[in-house]
Amino acid sequence: MIASAQTLNVVTLLEEATKRQSATLSELHKVQSDRLNTQQSIDDYNSNVLRITETEFAALKAKLKEQKDLEKSVTEKYKLAFEEVTKLRDIQAQPEQKRAALLAQMYPSATKPTTPATATTPTPAADNIPQKPKQNMRYFTVCEVQFEGNDEFSGKIRKDLMPEILFTHTEERLREHLKDKDYITCAAQLSSLSGGYVFLTLKITVQTANASQSFGMIEKGSTITFKLINESSVKLINSRTDVGKIDATANTTTYTVTYPIPSSDIRTLRDNEIDKMRIVWGSGYEDYDIYNVDVVMRQIKCIYAD
Repeated sequence: MIASAQTLNVVTLLEEATKRQSATLSELHKVQSDRLNTQQSIDDYNSNVLRITETEFAALKAKLKEQKDLEKSVTEKYKLAFEEVTKLRDIQAQPEQKRAALLAQMYPSATKPTTPATATTPTPAADNIPQKPKQNMRYFTVCEVQFEGNDEFSGKIRKDLMPEILFTHTEERLREHLKDKDYITCAAQLSSLSGGYVFLTLKITVQTANASQSFGMIEKGSTITFKLINESSVKLINSRTDVGKIDATANTTTYTVTYPIPSSDIRTLRDNEIDKMRIVWGSGYEDYDIYNVDVVMRQIKCIYAD
């Protein structure tokens, strides 16, 4: 009876934690979508596409700041939810006699002793208790395909997904100068070629025409490293050099680089969100926090959806 009760409690806690995780991910997607829509409105105003009053524009800028702060907050909330589900999955895989003690460590304020001969039994976790992951998580995955057909160079079947924002970055000292724009915007796009080849393309836009002075080029053979939420890491190697394409009118420099993903790393990236990312520039490496943590995960699932 005790073993059955322990197993039931683990399952119940995992089900509730997974529901919270899914709800938080849905909330994160909505917050990101709202922020991108507001940014687009600001960009349209700056390009004279959108005609609004200065008061309305000021309100848009204030709204964007609030949305960015909210996005960071919800991202942290999601990371905690992901961690709770993972830990519960790990506990579920442990021998039954160890589960009660592990659950007591995870939820110290939620466990209550019953009788001297009975192991402690956890009560369901409250919504605000920090949380951990799983392996077969149900994400709200929408697969948007940019191109699918014969590759004109190789003759193989190629599938390109729509690019998605992976992260944005602006140092505090630049915020007042850049106002409503981010200094660095990085979009990620996965592609595949028949034969089992999968590639990650990054489009990194820097809000200056003089990016080469600060960053240099991104050389062939240089690396990016993803630090995952489960504390593991994946390193990918750039397949070609890019010196950056300058747009003098927009005052930007855009680097487009491609990283083949070895088959040995596909499963890891498919099952784990990205927490941080290191890019090796010509001038050295820089580390960036990832806010859209599940982009690569979702796109890999889309690549293999068929």
